[in-house]
Amino acid sequence: RAATGRFFCWLNSDDEFVGGSLARVLAVLERAQDDWYTAGMVWIDEASCIVRCSPPLPHWNLLERYGSTGIGGPSSFVRRTALANVGEFDERLHYSMDTDMWHRLHRQGVGLEVLGFYVWAFRIHAASKTSHLQLGERMKDGMMKERLVLAERHGFGATRRDEQVLMAGTRAIGLLSGRDLRAWSDTRRYRGRHVNELLAKPPAAR
Repeated sequence: RAATGRFFCWLNSDDEFVGGSLARVLAVLERAQDDWYTAGMVWIDEASCIVRCSPPLPHWNLLERYGSTGIGGPSSFVRRTALANVGEFDERLHYSMDTDMWHRLHRQGVGLEVLGFYVWAFRIHAASKTSHLQLGERMKDGMMKERLVLAERHGFGATRRDEQVLMAGTRAIGLLSGRDLRAWSDTRRYRGRHVNELLAKPPAAR
């Protein structure tokens, strides 16, 4: 509601942007043809050292129809006019208000471009709401309940078979696109190093 720029994004209070990444995003947005851009993320510890690299997954409509957008929260930049057309975040969704938004943007046919560099640094710590390495059973149950809400709202399946198809499809596109190989290579190269060391030789942008 307070945003006044042409593009909108947000950053969680316990996370950070990869140093220098916003300048790279700005260079893209200055010649923007699409209304929605998303990029990769890295997982960091409490000292801002890299735990894992997660390059962006190429967008595949089939995965979206099974309930996966392959998009991380603060790695997305959306034209404010496009966001206004789909409505505000549903804050009743504790874990997945951003995923719900991505599905709404897809349903509206908002153009998406996947950028090949890292932007969002997601911090792993004990108090994190969605830090997957810390999830307890109550959190998993809560996330599953919200997945059922999203399934009904956006028309995708939430059965065990649907989840298996989704996992298989995600793995296939990750392998065939080279995304998984890059994730392994970058993680091996940068694990334990400060997140801003990604700037030394940053992955090439598309």
